Amino acid sequence: MRNLMILSALLILCCGCGKKESDNTKLNNAVKEFANGDFARAESLINEVLKNNPDNSSARLLQALKYEKDGDLDKALDIASAVSAEYPDSFAALYTKGRLQAQRPLHRRNAYETLTEANLREPSNVSTLILLCNLGTELKYKNVLQYINQ
Repeated sequence: MRNLMILSALLILCCGCGKKESDNTKLNNAVKEFANGDFARAESLINEVLKNNPDNSSARLLQALKYEKDGDLDKALDIASAVSAEYPDSFAALYTKGRLQAQRPLHRRNAYETLTEANLREPSNVSTLILLCNLGTELKYKNVLQYINQ
């Protein structure tokens, strides 16, 4: 689980929409702190970026990961959903939203749809393909083999 969250954080930074170099430096440091388990420092850095730029999608998605880590999946999913609505072509936003939806039994069908959209943007992303295969198998979707063959 922790590795998946770290991978998600890295994907957010690679695919997000952060603009300022100082913001990007802070977000890179936040990911490092997150990976090292210093969640308070990571949160502080994320909050600094959001204070200066509340619309920074990378910071908002990292904030969603922080809420997920804290066990507040509803808040995490709300943030990821808002970012994906604002940036419908963002792989990072769609992946994060779909991954969070997949953790909720009542949202798994929506997760499959969201992750299918993410897969259209990054067809070779292994994490997305694995989630799609797992969800498709669980939901007994017949077209799941298309993802195994990628």
